[in-house]
Amino acid sequence: MIVYLFDNYNYNKVVLPIKINGVYPLYINDRTFLGNIEEKNGKWNITLGENITFSEDDISEVKVNTSFILENKKTNSKYNVFVSAVYESYKKYSILTESFKIGSDFSCDISYGFKNLPKETIDISYKNGKWNINTVANDLFISNMRSKNGVVYNGEHLFYYGLKIILVDKILMINENELIKINNSFSLIEEENKMHVVESNVADDTPLFSKDDYYFKSPRFNSIVEEENVIIDEPPEPIQENDMPAILTVGPQLTMVSTSILSLVSYVHSYLEGSATKSRF
Repeated sequence: MIVYLFDNYNYNKVVLPIKINGVYPLYINDRTFLGNIEEKNGKWNITLGENITFSEDDISEVKVNTSFILENKKTNSKYNVFVSAVYESYKKYSILTESFKIGSDFSCDISYGFKNLPKETIDISYKNGKWNINTVANDLFISNMRSKNGVVYNGEHLFYYGLKIILVDKILMINENELIKINNSFSLIEEENKMHVVESNVADDTPLFSKDDYYFKSPRFNSIVEEENVIIDEPPEPIQENDMPAILTVGPQLTMVSTSILSLVSYVHSYLEGSATKSRF
């Protein structure tokens, strides 16, 4: 549901979820708190804020297409509250005249039997391909903006105490409501059902693919792969380490060993001939 809040200076709306759950505060502006709408026993109920009362009969449950007036006891300010469905059905009409009136009186082209509706009319005329508004009503909103005089462009919507109208050239779309009565200044456009059942001529046992099919479903190729011959150089030879030759490493050691061996042989020979003594070593 959508809860519309408005007075002579402010306009606001609160959207309630389809699933009834939670608490939603009602502010008509940034500072004025009117109350809360909250879930109680599976229904939407309203609890009023401080110094806020019902102007007429008290209500508790909030339903679609209900309206009431709240009043501040301290300031005597009054606030209009209207509740509508989020998704509403609209009827489409061809506008047969160059002007029409909206009001509570049955003499109006569009009469609206809303109980709190003031005794005033909204005059709408078609000039130079545009719809012009002229009214003294304080609570007419065009695309969520309060307006008394001005131009209504294609696709803009009018809101007036729950009455919703959309104008597109000479076509009028209006929300379905049992309180709305429309005279012969408009012609209802019957919507045709444009859905047609297409019967297939393909037999039910027709195979959709064969076992030789490569793809069950033909793929989409978004790019092309082109072949190209690329010459690759041979890998470089392994780097040879500049090591010292083995002969240079072992040579000095062999020299020292051979010297020791020669000294030992010379001593043994001298000892055997008696020319050497043990004290030599």
